[in-house]
Amino acid sequence: MRHTIVVAALLTVLSLPSGGSAQPPIKRAGGPRLKTSLNAYSFNKMLADHLKDSGKGMSLFQLLDFCAEHNFDAVDPTGYYFRNYPKPPDDSYINDFKRRAFVLGLDISGTGVRTHFASADGAKRASDVQLVKDWIEVAARMGAPVLRVFAGAHPDGHSWDEVAAWLTADLKKCVAHGKKHGVIIGIQNHDDFLKTGAQTVKIVKMVDSEWFGVVVDTGAFATADPYHDIATVAPFAVNWQIKTHMGGKVRVKTDVERIVRIARDAGYRGYLPIETLPVPGEPYDPLARVPQALAELRSALREGEASAGTVHIVIETDAGVIEAALDAGKAPATVANFLRYVDGKFYDGGRFHRTVKPDNQPDNKVKIEVIQAGIHPGKAADEFPPIKLERTRDTKLSHKDGRISMARDGPDTATSDFFICLGDQPELDFGGKRNHDGQGFAAFGHVTKGMDVVRKIQQASAKGQELTPPIRIVRIARR
Repeated sequence: MRHTIVVAALLTVLSLPSGGSAQPPIKRAGGPRLKTSLNAYSFNKMLADHLKDSGKGMSLFQLLDFCAEHNFDAVDPTGYYFRNYPKPPDDSYINDFKRRAFVLGLDISGTGVRTHFASADGAKRASDVQLVKDWIEVAARMGAPVLRVFAGAHPDGHSWDEVAAWLTADLKKCVAHGKKHGVIIGIQNHDDFLKTGAQTVKIVKMVDSEWFGVVVDTGAFATADPYHDIATVAPFAVNWQIKTHMGGKVRVKTDVERIVRIARDAGYRGYLPIETLPVPGEPYDPLARVPQALAELRSALREGEASAGTVHIVIETDAGVIEAALDAGKAPATVANFLRYVDGKFYDGGRFHRTVKPDNQPDNKVKIEVIQAGIHPGKAADEFPPIKLERTRDTKLSHKDGRISMARDGPDTATSDFFICLGDQPELDFGGKRNHDGQGFAAFGHVTKGMDVVRKIQQASAKGQELTPPIRIVRIARR
């Protein structure tokens, strides 16, 4: 069947360094739902000043009032700002704080503690395990569903895999206690031991528990393409830290709309806590900066809701540029699958390898006209598992001119190969006769610009239906 519109069903998982298990992304129902929260660290100096002198700065109860005045949905009261930290606060204080948050209409989206599980000092790690266990119980009493922890810096003289082994062993102890008390442990990427999205996901897979995930720090991937790393960890997110700036030594403004799109595309349902920080060379007043950041986030959330259902991409090839719109509203599973290949850069260096024209399908009574493309051949072993077929009977996305659709063999076997229609192709719809099973193919987008490039690829040199040479895909990316 590979001589028709097909793709191999390779049961593999995200490409990572060796040693990760198969912990899957978090399964969610109902589509994305994003809510606002404030991380207390935005008021770090004021909260710390209050702990030194109760007449100065800001108390945690005043922070609650601030959040209510600005209509946040929730607050993340970091553990550092409870008096006598790292010792747990007493029950009466937790109960008063919890009650005040409730009467103000605020949820408690999470809390966090300082840890250094990458440390080579076993005694220090054991102390951190006990700290986390203590604060899991605080989080449970406070009603915080997630406790944030950190890997810490990579110790000298030890390999990444060596450190990862003891780090995950200790995290598993914390996760077991979290499960017992109903609190999820979230590890925050912090440009420390965890510098990339792939490294962070590997730790998730090594811990291998539904009670463990990622607190996505949007400002802490100091990589060439931090948005790629953010998209890599987003399917495993249990909470976020939306920073106003991102990068390494050179800080750049965060594209909040892009962050919201990534969260939505991952199907995330939950809080997007803001964390504002001082920027070198700029005055910092959290009483002004936090409302500005909240306004930016709310604007991005409105824009995301307005454009929900449509994702725009660009396909750059050696033959020219094709622009397309993907209909996530009508074919959500197919679009989500395609985008994880796009965000993972699987198509970069891929190719259009097949052209189907009226004169090169002599054995088919039902003729079609399409061009077919696939991922970089070197990444074939890293394909994701196949997806369920979203039939045109249900999506109402018929195979019209310029339609983009997934290649497959039998139903529920599509992975990464896709094709573009030239002219209307009704025999590829549900009930069509091109495939013997009559189930049709999963249409999920359409070309908005560049059909001349599509036609150029179809007419390129070919041996039978095989393009010779194939047309290289430079990259496929979101617009």
